[in-house]
Amino acid sequence: MAILSTDQELSFLENNVRVRSKSDSEFIISIIVTGPLGAYQFHFAESGKRLASCFRTNAYGGRFQFKESEPELWRRFKYQLSLVERDFGRSAVSERLPNWLKNLKQPISNTQ
Repeated sequence: MAILSTDQELSFLENNVRVRSKSDSEFIISIIVTGPLGAYQFHFAESGKRLASCFRTNAYGGRFQFKESEPELWRRFKYQLSLVERDFGRSAVSERLPNWLKNLKQPISNTQ
């Protein structure tokens, strides 16, 4: 199931959370939180079932890729969402972010 049509971009919470579709099953969520670190870009695949990569960007054009395992990338994503909640408040996040975005989570793996 596609979340966005291709090349569509959505913005939430004063443009601090952005979603851009790359294809029917791939999208990028950019999160900007208070502080000097810039934006985090989380690249999702398989309609949000897989977190493929994460980059941190800054206003000067720098881009840093986190070389972490997928579970670590999921923790980083959830932590960034918690910072958005800190900055905007729980009720604003609850009311203004779409449920599909708030409910993104690492799938349970059958492998051990």
